[in-house]
Amino acid sequence: AGFPEGGRGDFPEGAIVNSVPGLVQLIGVKPALGRLQEVCYRKTGYSRLSPPANADAEHCGFTKRSFTVGKGQLESVAADFRSYNLNTMRHYRPSGGGALRHRLWICKPRGGFNSVGIHMHSLPTEELSSEDTTLAWLTRRVPAGEYVMQDFEM
Repeated sequence: AGFPEGGRGDFPEGAIVNSVPGLVQLIGVKPALGRLQEVCYRKTGYSRLSPPANADAEHCGFTKRSFTVGKGQLESVAADFRSYNLNTMRHYRPSGGGALRHRLWICKPRGGFNSVGIHMHSLPTEELSSEDTTLAWLTRRVPAGEYVMQDFEM
């Protein structure tokens, strides 16, 4: 497979193109949407740890909240990460009713490209019972290096 002759033409029906060789070198690394969202929260007066429901956050709802994490700095992130999860859980209810049992988070390498190194983690509500249990959950999930944990909604 590859690009059609001369870079023009039709791709087969159902083809998925998710990588363009040289794209990063051409356009550089895009700014993180999570940082842009934090700036938006600050300018509109929303709390970054207790944002409004998506319907109420029309100006800042262009991406999900993320946290920069890394081994050796998890202690400084755990409290905010826990607080954000507890404050936003009221907006996430299972379609069948009942209590929310977990949240999904994507852990991706900071500065990564083309979905390389991404992991999805389920955060059970019992892991938010204390700051220590949340820190232990992060410690088990975040590999060595710098990563971004981004909220994920299915």
